[in-house]
Amino acid sequence: MAAELKLFEALVEAGVSKERARAVVLAQEEAMSHTLSDLATRSDLLATKGELKSEMSLMRAELKAEIGAVRSELKAEIGGVRSELKAEIVSVKSELGSQISLLRADVDGRFALATEQMTAISNRLLFRLGSLMIVLIGLLGGFLTWGHH
Repeated sequence: MAAELKLFEALVEAGVSKERARAVVLAQEEAMSHTLSDLATRSDLLATKGELKSEMSLMRAELKAEIGAVRSELKAEIGGVRSELKAEIVSVKSELGSQISLLRADVDGRFALATEQMTAISNRLLFRLGSLMIVLIGLLGGFLTWGHH
């Protein structure tokens, strides 16, 4: 109220009529009343601060719950993938084991065949060398008896 009185007095001193000065002061008071009613008070700000804190706390709890749910989903998915990979590894190991067994059997068979063939070649060589020795002994005997005559 003191500010309105000072404004009224300043207007009157400036030569404005009292009725006009009073109208200006009332208009200004009404404008200020509307302006001030739109302004937040300290208690309004404190109440808003409390509401914001509550809302942020609620949002934080919701976010933690969502993160927990996502974490659980990821763990479940990772567990599923891990199980699938283990099953796939077992399958691959089994398949590789079967293929290695087949390869080993094939190599063993080829080795046995090679051994058989080498034995056969060795026997033929031995037979031929024996035959050659008999012929050479016969020829040597013939030369020796021919040389004594």
